[in-house]
Amino acid sequence: MRNFWVPALRLMTLSGCAAHPPGKSPEQATEVRILARSTPADGSTVAGPVDNLQLVYVRPARLLEVTVEGPDGLSPTMVNAVGEVTDYSIPLPGLTSGNYRVNWRASAAGRSYNGVLKFTVGD
Repeated sequence: MRNFWVPALRLMTLSGCAAHPPGKSPEQATEVRILARSTPADGSTVAGPVDNLQLVYVRPARLLEVTVEGPDGLSPTMVNAVGEVTDYSIPLPGLTSGNYRVNWRASAAGRSYNGVLKFTVGD
């Protein structure tokens, strides 16, 4: 009877390992893109001032953190997410001329996501 269980346990162990790509745990698996679009759009040049940032996700997500880096330095933005939704509208302090980088962090269905978008505010 002992000889039956050893190969069976090895088979169960090996089949469990094959379920995930090598070197990645289930927690590290992520979608290629969860952010569908933003306003201002990534890579765009817009007229200023910019008073609002819109982030639209492909599926409901909880926005955890947003920072905006620009000519005046890094400024964290207040995020008050009450649940997982697809659309976020974040008030900004009237961004004027310059290059900006937005870093965001969100979670959806128990997974963590982060991303970066860049845009320029023209004169």
